[in-house]
Amino acid sequence: MAAVIVAVSLIGLAWGAFAQTRVGTEQLPQLGEADADGLSLGAERRLGRQVFQEFLRAGVVADDPELEDYLAAQSARLLQAALLQGHLRPGQSIEPDEFRFFAVRDPAINAFALPGGFIGIHTGLMAQSQSESELMSVLAHEIGHVSQRHISRQFGQRRQSSAVMIAAALLAAMAASSSSDAAMGIMSLGQTVAVQDQLAFSREAEREADRVGLGLMQEAGFDPQAMASLFQKLLRAGEFYESAAPNWVRSHPLTSERIADVQTRLSQLVPEKSPDLAGSSPGPGAQDTLEFRWLRARIGALSDRSVDGLAKSQLRLQKAFDQSAGKALEQSAIAYAMAWVAAGQRRYETALGQLNQADALAREADVYAWASPLLATTRLEVLLAAGQLQQALASLQPALEATDKSISRRQLARLSIRIVDGLGRHDQALTFAQSYTGRWPEDLQGWALQAQVASSAGQQTLAHWATAERYRRAGALNAALEQLVLARKANDADFTVMSMIDARLASLRKDIQFEKSQSKL
Repeated sequence: MAAVIVAVSLIGLAWGAFAQTRVGTEQLPQLGEADADGLSLGAERRLGRQVFQEFLRAGVVADDPELEDYLAAQSARLLQAALLQGHLRPGQSIEPDEFRFFAVRDPAINAFALPGGFIGIHTGLMAQSQSESELMSVLAHEIGHVSQRHISRQFGQRRQSSAVMIAAALLAAMAASSSSDAAMGIMSLGQTVAVQDQLAFSREAEREADRVGLGLMQEAGFDPQAMASLFQKLLRAGEFYESAAPNWVRSHPLTSERIADVQTRLSQLVPEKSPDLAGSSPGPGAQDTLEFRWLRARIGALSDRSVDGLAKSQLRLQKAFDQSAGKALEQSAIAYAMAWVAAGQRRYETALGQLNQADALAREADVYAWASPLLATTRLEVLLAAGQLQQALASLQPALEATDKSISRRQLARLSIRIVDGLGRHDQALTFAQSYTGRWPEDLQGWALQAQVASSAGQQTLAHWATAERYRRAGALNAALEQLVLARKANDADFTVMSMIDARLASLRKDIQFEKSQSKL
């Protein structure tokens, strides 16, 4: 690995008691107890959502439903463990279902958390993690900071921080890895120097987050040893990286003492875990799911989508495929990644052939039940890109049956809308889109699809309304208001719809007034 992990955690949850975990026998330090200077839960939620919305507007949140839903599914095991161990408490903290794990398409080995349960994971972290447990050890550490209210207290004590300032500091860090000029441009969004001091954790907070994270890892059925091995690799890599890193990037300093503390805790582990939290997808290691292996392969293959980058990925993957002869599980992931590279190069028939190869290898490795949904959605993506809509439609129903309970369900629903709309069945596509946004209302791309198909169906009122909902959820309230006004003027919907728009207009105006009042505080 060529960079040091950045765990920029900016959140805290209201947690008023210590938790006894299986990592050692003593009580954890009570650094995370409620503090009069900490943010209230309501303020924390509002601040976190505002920062996340700044990220959405900056375009750094990756639109990848399968990756996002994979992260949510695996992180749910850690959150359930946090409930079992008392780190999260119903009614006294942010609830597990309020957490949102999102991907940031960036090659840096990085993860960060925002107030209110928003946790970002750079694709570079997943691509470079040698095992699923290594990836989860970073998320477990972040949840450790969350449960102990480390950031809530810091921001409560320094009230001058705003969502724009926090987002500016984080975005500047992302830009710094590729362009110092870009970083300085983003830094000008706010007085981020004041924020930088708040991104650093004390040694005690770091050790506490490590201890909590180890307990969550074990309870959830991941390998706690992965945390120590990852930290050791990152410490070695950090010797190269730290000299050029901005000060706040070192907010989670890795020291030999900290790693020694983790190793001591590991030696005290009791070999137990909650069987209900263990993963179900098979893999070559104790905890690696097929979804992790395949998504990691895809992310690594598409890290550089330029013409030269895809060509290099093609050569690298072909070499890896040849060297993995006789290892069907490894080859299936590589063939899956090769299909994505071929599709990126617009070699659609080649991509379909490599998906068939991945299919056969998954059957040979006896993991087809888990591979099938990912294969189905990728095949539909390729057919759509190739303009083969009738073939895509023929593949749609079998895909629907294969993805009912998988991480591919949301992506398949999106593809269904695009396929049906592409065939000119605009009214049916609109029905599908309305069902989609009803089930996943926070998915901005779902609202964009609904606006698109509503326009195709000649329903301009509904098109403007859907666009307004997308803007509203991205925090662009004034733009949302403009779209609702346009929806009202279009006036091509029935009385019920128009009445709902009037109600939404009134609600949105109140939200805008509330936001203005908060900005004056």
